Amino acid sequence: MVADPRASAGADRLRPLNAPRPIVVTARDGEPLAVTLRGTRRRVLGIQDRWRIDDEWWRQPIARMYFVLAIEGDQLVTIFHDLIADSWFLQHAGAPKAVSMPLPLIVPRRPAARPAQADDDAVA
Repeated sequence: MVADPRASAGADRLRPLNAPRPIVVTARDGEPLAVTLRGTRRRVLGIQDRWRIDDEWWRQPIARMYFVLAIEGDQLVTIFHDLIADSWFLQHAGAPKAVSMPLPLIVPRRPAARPAQADDDAVA
């Protein structure tokens, strides 16, 4: 038999599992270049996936840009940028996943350099 703990049961004692954790991200133009995990800065080798979520505009708006990153140490991590608070978070609180095979990486969408155009009035 279990003794009565004399504590009230209720929803106020619940806590979310795998809650996002704040992290430090070095980014340029909204693209992560490096992440700091457990005090170690790791370079982003590539972006495997990215997506945006905009939700709950009628209550408390959510606007997040998610990234699945291949980082140094052959690991995959899922992070997101809270676009409203301008803060970065690690989505999964567990250990980063190990990469067991080469992954197709998304090439960042950056405009290609335009070739110099010849002057139409120039004479060859």
